[in-house]
Amino acid sequence: MMWDDKTEITARISLRGDEVWLVAGSGLLVRFVASSEHEFDLDGILAAAKKILSGHAVEYFGTRDLGTEPPYATGFAIGEPPEYAGGVTQGQSQFTAILGGPLLRAKLPRTE
Repeated sequence: MMWDDKTEITARISLRGDEVWLVAGSGLLVRFVASSEHEFDLDGILAAAKKILSGHAVEYFGTRDLGTEPPYATGFAIGEPPEYAGGVTQGQSQFTAILGGPLLRAKLPRTE
């Protein structure tokens, strides 16, 4: 587990055979696959984790043609411009959410 005190974003990293999985948010999963020499890009894994933990990741939910079905996590982008991305793009999704953690959410004005 990784945690950032400032953002309170948590991410989980795990080794699964020849893959490293980085999981955060509602459905953000970044898979890093070992090279043919069985080595991982450790700098890339750490860079992606730092960007996620510092709040520089977004999740995409639903697809535009989903209709009335409840949206679910369908894609992500990390960094600006996206250094890592997967699933549907922002233009294909119903909406985008910044992976901000509970402290960011607590700062938002309440509407009633």
